[in-house]
Amino acid sequence: MTSPGVTVARRPPGSTGNGEGDAGRSAPRGGPPASVVGGLMVAGDLGDDGFVRWPEAAPEMVRKVVAQCESFGWAPLGAACWLANTEASDERARATL
Repeated sequence: MTSPGVTVARRPPGSTGNGEGDAGRSAPRGGPPASVVGGLMVAGDLGDDGFVRWPEAAPEMVRKVVAQCESFGWAPLGAACWLANTEASDERARATL
């Protein structure tokens, strides 16, 4: 199960995370996409009972996050998706504290 810490996936308009300013043309390096592929975070939506993980495998999940954010011009304001830590992420955090 995911931890109660859920965050919004967002990036400033005009930023791709690589300093080139070509909004929405590529996924940012590091950050949430790397955390999803690395098994530290999952994307999903907020439902009536809280966070609902998307069923896609990590690479498809990242593509879906990027597509959602692009559809909002990289300013989704909470509407594109939500991210939650995985148990592996929680364990890593506990080990470093």
